[in-house]
Amino acid sequence: MKPDSDNDDTSESNRRSHRFRKSAIAVVVLMVLYPLSWGPVMWLLQQSDIDHKYIRLINRVYEPLLPVMRLMLEPVQSAYREYFAWWSR
Repeated sequence: MKPDSDNDDTSESNRRSHRFRKSAIAVVVLMVLYPLSWGPVMWLLQQSDIDHKYIRLINRVYEPLLPVMRLMLEPVQSAYREYFAWWSR
């Protein structure tokens, strides 16, 4: 039978590994959802009467996407523009 300290080390290692996996998945999901959320947000803005200060805040939230989009490959840029245009209808 193994000593308890070995089991504690293993379970602590498993907890760390599980936490790391969950964190990595969260980062990847956010990196995908953040840019994809821009279209629905713009659609909501078009559908409602939102105060100008909130529009400025929303613009600040999504402003970091603009330079990133310029660095994307043309097919990705084109797909994103089409996605955004679909939400802007």
